[in-house]
Amino acid sequence: MKRQLFTSVLCVVLLLVMLMATTLAWFTDREYNVNTMVAGKISIEQKEYSDAAHTVEFKNNKFVMMPSQTVVKEVVVTNTGNQPCYVRTLFAFEDSADVKVLEMLSTTGATITFPTDASGNKIQFTVTKDGETTLFTVGCYVHPDKLSHEGNEDNITVLKSITLSAAAENAWHEAVGDYYEVFVLSQATQTAGLDKLGENGAESPSAALDTAFDPISAEKCATWFAAVLNGTDAYTPNGVEATVVGNAITIAAVQEP
Repeated sequence: MKRQLFTSVLCVVLLLVMLMATTLAWFTDREYNVNTMVAGKISIEQKEYSDAAHTVEFKNNKFVMMPSQTVVKEVVVTNTGNQPCYVRTLFAFEDSADVKVLEMLSTTGATITFPTDASGNKIQFTVTKDGETTLFTVGCYVHPDKLSHEGNEDNITVLKSITLSAAAENAWHEAVGDYYEVFVLSQATQTAGLDKLGENGAESPSAALDTAFDPISAEKCATWFAAVLNGTDAYTPNGVEATVVGNAITIAAVQEP
């Protein structure tokens, strides 16, 4: 009798276990979603024009300068991404060690400032090619606002023209040679997450750009502009690269076949 009772109890327990398992299965649930999101894209385009109507592109890195002559060189930076961005444009002006060459020039367009190093000297770097070394002084324009990615507010003109002073004499021409050279480089970074880097939480495009690209220095400018020269056939023909040591850019001589 006890054995039969034990067997009955065991059957009931097994039945309860089976029922519990079945009940748990009934309350099991799974759900999946596939979502797509637009990736934030920071993208800018820099174009240079030799006329105010922006119909003729300025494609030559070199142009002749004469006293009292104004050269139209309109540099336009456009936000081609899908997010607002902070923008700064760096200029490398051919110069002399005493900065006298640059002092003979005036520009129109955005206000270009000239950053200095810890000693208070203007930031300069050199480019050596074919045995000749040219010194460049760095100028900078930081757009004070976010550059929009919509409508007619998606571009800025950072430079319009360069004028050589009427006071320029033979010494100026001897210092620069046959051509006066200017290189232009624009950089952009996101605003999200970088829009409150200034004092007291204020928005600071300069601080954001320094965070994204590093502060402006002679060594950094040499590196950045070496990349520009490496993309310019006139300076790095046949795949010969510009290399950087400190604030000096050296372009190797083209090997004759």
